[in-house]
Amino acid sequence: QSKNYRIFTDEENAKKVYAAFHQVYLTGEPVKALEWKIFRKDGHMLDVESSVTLMRDDEGRPCGFRGITRDISQRKETERRLRLITENIRDVIWTRDFYLNLTYISPSIYRMTGYTPADVISTQAQYLSVHGDIDWFKQQLAEKLEYGKAHPFEKSGPMRLETQIRQKDGTVIWVEINASFNRDENGLPFEIIGVTRDITERKKAEESFKESEKLHRMIVENMQDSIMLLDFNLDYIYQSPSEVRLTGWTAEEVRNIPIKDQMTPESYARAEKILAEEIERELSGRSPDPHRQRVMEVEAYTKDGRTIWQEVTSSFYRDETGKAIGILLAARDITERKKAQQAFAESEKRYRMIVENMHDSIATLDMNFK
Repeated sequence: QSKNYRIFTDEENAKKVYAAFHQVYLTGEPVKALEWKIFRKDGHMLDVESSVTLMRDDEGRPCGFRGITRDISQRKETERRLRLITENIRDVIWTRDFYLNLTYISPSIYRMTGYTPADVISTQAQYLSVHGDIDWFKQQLAEKLEYGKAHPFEKSGPMRLETQIRQKDGTVIWVEINASFNRDENGLPFEIIGVTRDITERKKAEESFKESEKLHRMIVENMQDSIMLLDFNLDYIYQSPSEVRLTGWTAEEVRNIPIKDQMTPESYARAEKILAEEIERELSGRSPDPHRQRVMEVEAYTKDGRTIWQEVTSSFYRDETGKAIGILLAARDITERKKAQQAFAESEKRYRMIVENMHDSIATLDMNFK
């Protein structure tokens, strides 16, 4: 108790403690939450927090100091770790008060936008907004805040917004904003906390996927072949719009017609047999051939009551593991080809019959008369 405080700390902290005590002596006002460091017996530094008040004698003259010192090492370590997290994460963490003023924004805002936290807080991030929907978002936060005050402990999902912000160099990026409330022990909101994440690459990927999907849809919808996806019960999963050019049925109409009623009984029996063989082969446990196809010719009904011949190529469509999850069929109209084949067969038959039944002898020779 008789030792001077200076032997328990270094020069820098000794000056800090002296300045605090001197202030208390001069003003008579207590000092609270003075953070400084002391040496432990083993020589390691310990973070402590002190509160100091001035003591007076019976005549009101200063006669000493009274204080409380507590170990805050664990708290400081937690703060250090949180600071490391907020300084190194790519997402931006921020808080707003009840007037929707920014009160804190993590250093990661610099990596995201090129602006420092001080830049953003001093201007309240007004220059970040591109479309003005940040203002709309702030209005939504205000409404949700009023509801949160009136309904303590009632949890609701965070507010989400996808918008664009402008970086310091003028580049526009996409961000996703999620906001909710920090609540006190009574369940009442005392501040708004949010996380802003750069989703520019995700938006580019989504846009690329949409363009790819649009291209594939355009190809499928304008191709002459009809594309079908069936499950293993031969029920429709998908039918391309090009079906109407083959049979006159729209994709919606043909999906409501059972497969067996779309073709002649002979064709259905043949198709059912082939598909059953392929499904059994696929599910038999043998190593599947992802490129295996079967081609069949079927006679199909059209909406106006005719029949047409179709060449149908069947295969399986698979998930990312290569497992078959359905049947892919591609059908094309081969009616004219079938007519030409039939006409050729009939012509060949007719000429063979003429040759075989004529009385003259017919022979063919090469240039050597052989």
